[in-house]
Amino acid sequence: MTRRPLLWIAAVASVVGVALALPPAAGAADPGWDLTIDDHPDVVDARPVRVTGRASFLGPLGVLAPVRAVTVALVPGDGLPEACRVAPVSVVPRDGRYDAAVEPECNGPHRVSVTARTDAGSSGAPVTEPVGLAWAGPAPAPPNAIVTATGALVSWPGTAAPDVVGWTLVDVGTYPRDQTSVAVAAAPGPHAFRLAAVRWGAEGPDGPTVTSPPSSERGVTVPTPQQAPAPPDRPAPDPPAPAPRAGGGGSPSPTGGTAPPAGPRRTGPPTRGTGSTATLPEGYSEELPYGVPDDAFVPGEEPAAASEGAAEETAAGTSPSASLVRTREKEAPGLVGPFALGLLLVTVATHIGWYLRRSRPGRDEQVSLL
Repeated sequence: MTRRPLLWIAAVASVVGVALALPPAAGAADPGWDLTIDDHPDVVDARPVRVTGRASFLGPLGVLAPVRAVTVALVPGDGLPEACRVAPVSVVPRDGRYDAAVEPECNGPHRVSVTARTDAGSSGAPVTEPVGLAWAGPAPAPPNAIVTATGALVSWPGTAAPDVVGWTLVDVGTYPRDQTSVAVAAAPGPHAFRLAAVRWGAEGPDGPTVTSPPSSERGVTVPTPQQAPAPPDRPAPDPPAPAPRAGGGGSPSPTGGTAPPAGPRRTGPPTRGTGSTATLPEGYSEELPYGVPDDAFVPGEEPAAASEGAAEETAAGTSPSASLVRTREKEAPGLVGPFALGLLLVTVATHIGWYLRRSRPGRDEQVSLL
């Protein structure tokens, strides 16, 4: 062996010895590793979060060893609940590079942590980079809405996402996380409601918030309120019963009037007169032809003379002609009978005289008695 190969071996051994003797820098892999995280925005507003970089290992003898896996984790920052922690993701690098997609659980400050391993061992201390997550989230499902007496009752399901801090009902208002329904006063007509979720941003619970896109519309139609029906008309009170007539034998009727005296009564159409309050049949007119008022017919009333005649008929008995309509007129005293008798006698005398003249023989027909 010549001196030159010996010198090269001594130089490599010195470099490796110095590298092993020096402590590794904070946030860097062990010597021999080329493990990096590519540049990324300080605030990431998308999910999943993509982490890329280089991952290779150069052995002590200057030979590249195959990297079997790269592990990427998103570690929640201070102030975030334990529910924000997610399991790390492992990928196999290709041609010395890796590309991992990590789905975080919530927004806020995080730390990207990357480690790698070969068949001989791991990269040691992870490589880290800070990042803020401020994903607005997807549009939630449309809310439910039902019509109420004053408008609509809008409701929506809750969520288990730890970074959701409230809800926004578009054009209506914003509500806390635990509230999942609200009564909305709405005028009659069509209305549409959209829901959006409110999350904390890159600075965590104490920082600015971000709002998701609104959901699709959920429409309802508030009807016009119907007017209350008018109360039914109260019946008019019955008029007081008239005082019974002096000497009358009638008894009060159930309708408040006085019943007529018991006994036979004349039936037939009522006498005519004026001042009746009875309901007239359809087509009847109180005006006689030629415009003369019908003053002689009063339905339901009888003149005094008719009442007296009815009493006489009651005393004499009821004849078959009692149901006929009778009229009472003023009669002339004793003139019709004598006039008719005299006219009859004159007629009889005239016929007798005519007969005697016809039956008397003529002059030529006289028979001589000699």
